[in-house]
Amino acid sequence: EPDAAAGGPPPLAGGPFPNTLRFESRFESGNLRRATQVGAHAYELVLRADVSTESHTRWFHFEFEGAQKGVTYTFSIVNFSMGDCLYSSGLRPLLWSSAAHAAHGTGWRRCGDDLLYYPNGRRRRAGRRSTYHTLRFSLRPQFDGDRCRLAGCVPYTLTQIRHHISLLCDPPPHARPSVEVGGGLVFLIQTKYVVPSIMC
Repeated sequence: EPDAAAGGPPPLAGGPFPNTLRFESRFESGNLRRATQVGAHAYELVLRADVSTESHTRWFHFEFEGAQKGVTYTFSIVNFSMGDCLYSSGLRPLLWSSAAHAAHGTGWRRCGDDLLYYPNGRRRRAGRRSTYHTLRFSLRPQFDGDRCRLAGCVPYTLTQIRHHISLLCDPPPHARPSVEVGGGLVFLIQTKYVVPSIMC
């Protein structure tokens, strides 16, 4: 399951409509800055820019809950900084459903209908010619009140990276095949890659 919530700004909520979704991004790799409800089931979303960049917003990862089963929700992420991307060619967002995971063991899966990616005319920065792009898609939840996460790709957090590196650097003794090279011990990493015979 995705990581637990961490400290940060208050939860993000929509407007004065009934059955408003509740948004959250106070967890590792969450990057939603603002969510505004612009219709009964429509939301305009603004992403937080990547740290140490010139306002790059090229991915997303956030959580929402309180959706009604069978209702179509529309999400418009309005500040993508990429002019051309795979969403233009049909790439769909990823969804993690807590209820689907509990009921069927389902993990991240592609989702979204009526996907559009287009320049929206909003200037990125004073003096710059480039404009932001909008990613708009619709989603129909399968469970009432489900807690879901949406992401552009399967999140790979710093915590996960550190864990995987620690496994490579200090695996259990029985899982550490090694050879002696030049008087030193070199640990081998096993892969499932098969070298084609033409390369041998």
